[in-house]
Amino acid sequence: MDHDGAFLYIDRDELERAQQRVLAPAWRAAADALRSSAERVLAQDRDMPGFDSAWYDADPDRDFGQTYVLFHDTMRPATRLMSDAHTLLIAGQVFQEDRYLDTAKAWALHVAAHGRFHVQHHDAGMSYAGMADPLAEIYCVLFDRFSAEEQAQLRAALIACGEAIRTNSRHWAANLARMPYNNHLACHARGLLVLGLALDRSEWIDPILDGPKGFGPLMVGATYDDGLCYESSTGYHFATLHFLMRVAELVRHRPDLGRDLYRETFANGRTLKHMFDAPLRLLLPNGELPALGDCYAVRAPLWQRSATVYELAYAVYGDPHYAWLIRQGDERASLSALLYGADDLSPSEPVACRSRLWVEHGYGLIACPDAEPTVAAVLTGDRSGVHNHRDTLSLQIFAGGRLWTEDAESRAVAAHSFSDPIQQTFNRTTLAHNLVVVDEQDQRGIRTPLQVTQFVTLPSCHTVEMADDSGRLYPGVRMQRSAAITPDYCLDVYQIASEADHTYDWLVHPRADGPVTCDLAFGETSLPDRAPYALLRNVQAATAPKEGIALTWDQETDRFRIDVSAGMEGRLFRALWPVAGDWSEGGRELLMYRVRADRSDFVSIGQVITDDAPWRIASAERVFNGAHDEIRVSVSKGSEVREHVFAGI
Repeated sequence: MDHDGAFLYIDRDELERAQQRVLAPAWRAAADALRSSAERVLAQDRDMPGFDSAWYDADPDRDFGQTYVLFHDTMRPATRLMSDAHTLLIAGQVFQEDRYLDTAKAWALHVAAHGRFHVQHHDAGMSYAGMADPLAEIYCVLFDRFSAEEQAQLRAALIACGEAIRTNSRHWAANLARMPYNNHLACHARGLLVLGLALDRSEWIDPILDGPKGFGPLMVGATYDDGLCYESSTGYHFATLHFLMRVAELVRHRPDLGRDLYRETFANGRTLKHMFDAPLRLLLPNGELPALGDCYAVRAPLWQRSATVYELAYAVYGDPHYAWLIRQGDERASLSALLYGADDLSPSEPVACRSRLWVEHGYGLIACPDAEPTVAAVLTGDRSGVHNHRDTLSLQIFAGGRLWTEDAESRAVAAHSFSDPIQQTFNRTTLAHNLVVVDEQDQRGIRTPLQVTQFVTLPSCHTVEMADDSGRLYPGVRMQRSAAITPDYCLDVYQIASEADHTYDWLVHPRADGPVTCDLAFGETSLPDRAPYALLRNVQAATAPKEGIALTWDQETDRFRIDVSAGMEGRLFRALWPVAGDWSEGGRELLMYRVRADRSDFVSIGQVITDDAPWRIASAERVFNGAHDEIRVSVSKGSEVREHVFAGI
């Protein structure tokens, strides 16, 4: 290609518009954010990366699973340097300041001179692809500022980077074939395409656009249901989407390719827009996506965590739902807004929280449309993917504008979150979720989602039910969970049955500002001295009467209450789990209601406390109807009584 000073991701019109915007009061927040980022980068006292790979060179065949920390310690200084160089490149062009551009140039030359791109690892392709963007754009934008020798040096580095990505893609195909559509491969595609465009190498470009493992097949294979990423994690959806979006952006900025990956339709009618739309259908009214699978303790509203994604999506599609999402956030200060954002975010249309199923994922959302504010619950029966947790039949409850029960995650403190020990010792364990643990053991993984046995949406009551009727999660133990939402409460019936006695622990992880209130006499006790229980602190227990227990907790001025009973005497444990994996940020509470029996029916009702009397469980009984068992639950408030009936196991 002609190196005429053009970006690969920004066309001349977009750059000129950004240069005008940074002078306009309406875009002051975005201008200040870019300027601050550039100045912060320049002010850092840093050593240039040395690319010390002695650990790898001594044993290149060492198990990659054991070298995450070594690999990222080697690569992180370089990837951060190049990310910062990219910031300086864009700021230098937008503000037209040579001091930014000169530094970006110098850093790129350092990497070109010292980086060998030979270290391999599961994450190597992703790391090299992350370096490819800034290296390629610096090479193209500042081409005339480099000497002929420097141009050749940079070109050699780009080629080496591309070959390293291709090598890593082959590693994935040979050794990680069970994950043929993993987000890493979308990242590889992005990296190889940007390098191919910078170097004008059709043999790297064409496979991404039209190959059997290119953009279309990757997107189709990586999505289930209405477009959610298949990796059993709501957080990782945006990893895959980000990489595919970057591929589409590269193509959008090369009209000579004659393609529009934003609008092309691929197998099964899939389009990239489905991936932008899909999270909105799972969105809770406060803007959170339910934390399912690896989310690394990120709980921010979508309009904060993914504003850059939807700024670009709105610029491309003009979808009023995207405009609404952007408008929910603070000032439009992202680089994406500055470069691509529309001046006018209208029309906009709110995203509605509505009941639905995701059959391929095994997710069920129920939301009562007549409640104001919305009452909703999310039940999961997901298959076990690479980023899944042992969370099958976990329930999260939303009411009064807040999420009250959430699947817990400690924030990873290691630089590489995926391999942080807290992931295995707590976050991915069954103990970290709102469900029933059997005999203090993790659930087994499952290859297909649990069966949805009921999904009913009536005007005043929405119900979802999932069942494990063959002991897939725990051998010899059958389970079924039924959740019903009304405008006033969430009713939850969790049935467990076996031929032998087991210890059943019903768990809840309150999102609370402080300790949970419970009118029982607690004393110190202990739990097993092994993961995940050994991680817990301040373990206490109390006798739980047959009639059940009441738990209340606060968020700011609001209060939530859960009443739960198993119909038999048990014990209630309370303990702290770490907010951060090293306990540096204190702990939050989990509650565990334990009984021992062959069969148990945990029946609970959760609701926001108002000035009115709360709803109570008046009765819960198992009845044989002539064909099979039913669980019949009566709830009451004063003289008002409501009946709920669920199939028994």
